Amino acid sequence: MGAAGVNLVVVNKNILGKVTRVLPTMLDYRNHIKEGSMLNTPPVFAVYVAMLTLRWLKNLGGVAAIEKINNAKAELFYSTLDKPTNFQRHCCKEDRKAI
Repeated sequence: MGAAGVNLVVVNKNILGKVTRVLPTMLDYRNHIKEGSMLNTPPVFAVYVAMLTLRWLKNLGGVAAIEKINNAKAELFYSTLDKPTNFQRHCCKEDRKAI
């Protein structure tokens, strides 16, 4: 959704701290919440690019709109691949679409 270095994590706070094993500090999201997502130096440019991408998606109409656009692109791509050519396809039609 953006440049390398950004992770977007959506987590229910009620499930945090339920593991019995010791987690490294960076993998324990309670620490990130406590520090306001500033546990380490954030990659500012990558966060900015992610923000621009999310705004673009929102203005486009959200997830439903981009899904429709991506399905149309996939249809064009696969219909082109399916035309008889010398190109050898390795992916079965039933495996092309996400579940």
